[in-house]
Amino acid sequence: MDIAEGRHKEPDNRINVERRVISYPKDKCFQHIARYYDDWTDEYQRPMLYMENYMPQNLHEFNARKDLSMGTKLSWLYQLAHVLVYFEKNKIVHIDLKPSNIVVAKNFFLKVIDFAESIIKDEKDFKNEKRATTMPFSSPESLLENIDGIGYESDVFSFAHIAYELIGGKLMVGFKRSSENKVRQKYKKKTYKLLPIVNWLNFQGPQYLMQYMYFVIMLCCTPDPSCRFPQDVLVSFIKDYALFSEKLF
Repeated sequence: MDIAEGRHKEPDNRINVERRVISYPKDKCFQHIARYYDDWTDEYQRPMLYMENYMPQNLHEFNARKDLSMGTKLSWLYQLAHVLVYFEKNKIVHIDLKPSNIVVAKNFFLKVIDFAESIIKDEKDFKNEKRATTMPFSSPESLLENIDGIGYESDVFSFAHIAYELIGGKLMVGFKRSSENKVRQKYKKKTYKLLPIVNWLNFQGPQYLMQYMYFVIMLCCTPDPSCRFPQDVLVSFIKDYALFSEKLF
């Protein structure tokens, strides 16, 4: 059992946010959420959270490998789509869903970590205005100070960027660390452009299926949250997509 990285070094309010979010759901043993252990303090009586130890690599590091099959990637997306359904059911918006906040556990099971930026939609007294966001995965609406303007569609936006990187191996917007502030400003103004991968249809899979996957991902990244696919629709789509691909190969 290892300490969740950085949790013991962060301000108490961030730990308190994470503690409140992970303790909110009635089902606290969801298989794709990292298991935390609460009620610990360090020698200075600062709150700490312990997290179960998983593989040393996160989703971003795993995806850098060249030997991953399309079936593995679709399995990961299917798991993440179920996570989105779980979040909505439990009134949680993760806000900072990205490959480095998803660890790969035994048998390639995914575990989502780091809820310090998250919000709970069903609690009026819940405040987390000083949230950190990660470009380009965080949604445009996640940059709003008022959490009332942030819905569950925010995580759908993040999911689409993760899917794009998993399958295409690149980020969906022209992004470099040096241009993070520019991307952030474009997100705020909703003037960002999605960069298509020229050879998208050359990836593993039937061309018409890959084209449809590309369409779904693009639609989930629109500035208007109401135009993005619902979470349960994503689950059904990826399941059908994976089953049909297996029949063809």
